[in-house]
Amino acid sequence: MQRDVLPDIYEALLQPNGAAFAREPDPPEADIQELNPEFPVHAFRGVFADYREAMVGTTEASDVAHFASLWVSLAATLGRTVSMYAGDVLYPNVYLAFFGSTGDKKTTAMRRPSALRLIPDHVTLVQNVGSTEGLADKLKREDDNDTVALFYWEEFAALLARGRWSGSTVLEFLTEAFDCPSTWGLEYRRNKVEIHRPTPSILTGTTPEWFWKHAKSEDFYGGFGNRFVFLKGDRKPPIPNPIQPNLTKVQCVRDAFERIAQIGHTSAEFDAAAASVWGKYYLQSELQRPEGLLGAATKRIHVVVRKLCMVYAAVEGTLPFITEDQLRASISVGRYAFLSMKSLLEVQAVGRSRDGELEQRFLEWLRKHNGRARKRDMQQTLSKACGDCETFNRVVRNLEQAGYIEIRDREVLLRG
Repeated sequence: MQRDVLPDIYEALLQPNGAAFAREPDPPEADIQELNPEFPVHAFRGVFADYREAMVGTTEASDVAHFASLWVSLAATLGRTVSMYAGDVLYPNVYLAFFGSTGDKKTTAMRRPSALRLIPDHVTLVQNVGSTEGLADKLKREDDNDTVALFYWEEFAALLARGRWSGSTVLEFLTEAFDCPSTWGLEYRRNKVEIHRPTPSILTGTTPEWFWKHAKSEDFYGGFGNRFVFLKGDRKPPIPNPIQPNLTKVQCVRDAFERIAQIGHTSAEFDAAAASVWGKYYLQSELQRPEGLLGAATKRIHVVVRKLCMVYAAVEGTLPFITEDQLRASISVGRYAFLSMKSLLEVQAVGRSRDGELEQRFLEWLRKHNGRARKRDMQQTLSKACGDCETFNRVVRNLEQAGYIEIRDREVLLRG
């Protein structure tokens, strides 16, 4: 397996003074670790450490899912009160997608901050949206405050499917509102949709298999997909009798939410030590960005690093400055996000490889039948090789879209 260069950048920045750029490359065995990376323990600092301790024994959900759920909740609570200039003004809002196996309790972790009533009232919680018009109604405010919203979707694939409905502009809104414009508007049928100072954050979950049923490569090249941070995590060992969250630690977390909800408008910046580390990290990451889909899917990781830095600085009380330790912790989460995205793309590659083998088998079968056959006969013969009707129909659709076959009057015709 060819090793990508980018993870070396993160390793270098995690060394004291960022001095490891000249070190020798890791041995090939390190590729094995990239397939199952470990979430950086030192990212659980301050309130994140308190929250992690509060959740011990309460659920089998991954600590990574808890980290993501707390991160997005804190970011939404901050809204536009904290910002950072990086060519444009950045806010802490973030789009997080946690993925793991079916039944890994990710939904339990995603719901926990809301169930514990940690999120303040000024944040609008949105769990289901059918149209941009309906979204505008949910986000409508009578006062002149920012439109801060936290979106929960328990299945990311459902959002993608709904966003592709004919005439839907939900994905367009989420793509453009990520940068928190002063206003977002759209002429929609007879009514004008207008949202003032939209500040959305998203928390969603999925399994790799369900994700790739609806996700397309164009989602990352087009900009919607690469606005998300994808984090993976494994389910913990079974807990026959889950306990209640540690109330003392929960109160520490609640106090942190109350503190940051009172923060006045603050412009964050790196302190001198952090600025030195950031400069090396940014330049090297730009120079060594991967090509292709992996590069497109991870092109905004440096933006996400800044956003997490702002959250750390807010809850740890160091604003307006971001410290070197906070930056290094954020970079390590960025590295983990990079490797998580890489593993998600590898699932897609495996699926495509299998579809490719089936496509060749379908074409060979048609050639043996003089280039034409009833679709029903073809399905009865080849569906066993596919395993299910859904796979059969997908392979046929792929061949039709690629121009290899034509379907006419319930017959499949081999073209060319």
